[in-house]
Amino acid sequence: MTEETGSGGSDVSPGWSVMGHPHVGISYTTVRKRPSYRPDVELCLRFPQTQFDPTVFKEIQDFYSFKPSASHILNEISSCPDLDISTASVNNEDLGVVYSEIAPSVVSVCAFDGVERKWHCSGLVIHWSLTDNEATILTSAKVLFKPKDPEFKFHLIIRMGDGTVLFGKEDQVDFYHNLLTLKVKSKVELEVLDLRSRQAQIVHGMEVISLGRSFYSSCLYDSFGNLYEEHPNFGCDELLKSSCGIREICEGGPLVTRDGYVVGINFFGDHPCAHPLPTPIILSCLEMWKSFRMIVRPWFGIRLIDMNQLSKEVSNHVRKFFNISTLKSHVFVKEVFMGSVARKSNVRRYDSVATVNGIRIESYKQYSQLLSEASRAATSCDSSQRLVAVINPFDCRTEDISIEAEYVSVDDGRLYDCWPAAKVEEWKIYKSGPTNPTSYYIA
Repeated sequence: MTEETGSGGSDVSPGWSVMGHPHVGISYTTVRKRPSYRPDVELCLRFPQTQFDPTVFKEIQDFYSFKPSASHILNEISSCPDLDISTASVNNEDLGVVYSEIAPSVVSVCAFDGVERKWHCSGLVIHWSLTDNEATILTSAKVLFKPKDPEFKFHLIIRMGDGTVLFGKEDQVDFYHNLLTLKVKSKVELEVLDLRSRQAQIVHGMEVISLGRSFYSSCLYDSFGNLYEEHPNFGCDELLKSSCGIREICEGGPLVTRDGYVVGINFFGDHPCAHPLPTPIILSCLEMWKSFRMIVRPWFGIRLIDMNQLSKEVSNHVRKFFNISTLKSHVFVKEVFMGSVARKSNVRRYDSVATVNGIRIESYKQYSQLLSEASRAATSCDSSQRLVAVINPFDCRTEDISIEAEYVSVDDGRLYDCWPAAKVEEWKIYKSGPTNPTSYYIA
């Protein structure tokens, strides 16, 4: 495949740096057009009653064969004007190398209802099978949102950096870590980013760059910031924080260092910042999928918080009730999820988690590690070790509550409750292209 690059720079919006399209005068890449292909009629595991109609795919291909105009791209870039994100120039030789090595592997993943685009995010090509002419794409499981309409014609479509549209088939999903892998057939070998050889050493405060790709324009977005070894108060226990800005379409894209090493995969919370799941955790999930195909995890149905993360008012209240003299070595329930054993046992917010299997719980991180070890043991040995938590109730003089974890498969939708709901974009398609979307939450 031949490739030629151009350079230039333009502050096209107050916040986003966008690469990948000639219309905005910024560095971009052009590649030889890929041969056209037609997908087989296949089923999505989430929606087994829905068959893929190849004629629908042809309509999608035809629609996205046009090149967006400069005004369309500028409208897309400025659709989030409130984001306080620094604009960066890519006219730096070192960063140019980073983008040339990473950008071709960053793709856009979109859920379609027939020919209508509903919600899209970014993804990363992590493997190529020469035998099957098939790529594996890592992305956010949020793209498998639950539609309100039972007649929803669900299709997963991938768009490459050169604008090529491909059909994606669901492979593996982990709703706890919010990870999804897709299989994509292509007549041209897709460029792979090897996570194992390019994983970054995590250092608190290190400079990082969030990357993501738009489905509509194929533009690559970036934002610069710093990484923090703190939990963002949503998502799985292993999630970290960064100050990199992110649009929801960039969820599932990589967070990288200035040297081109991958810190993790970006996720989007209540605030427009990229919060990464670290690469070692992702590699562990991929390894377990490869070895066992099915992963189980102990689930109490609670989210915890360390005492030093409580507000001053709540902290003073719980210290007084539990007679605590220090801010350290205590963990409390922040949230109880529906359908869980904790909810059934009347566990409530600010109850204190005392022990798990007799081990005193002194931090959120320790609790998370115990559950991860139990998950690996249960998955590899095909037997579930009993995991019992003892909880001290808050604000009521009752006896301690003992609850035993339920072992569930990581594709159980209840595990997704710790993640924010998907915002679905309703696009009105005109001949000139989609208008700016309005969003609503999926129930």
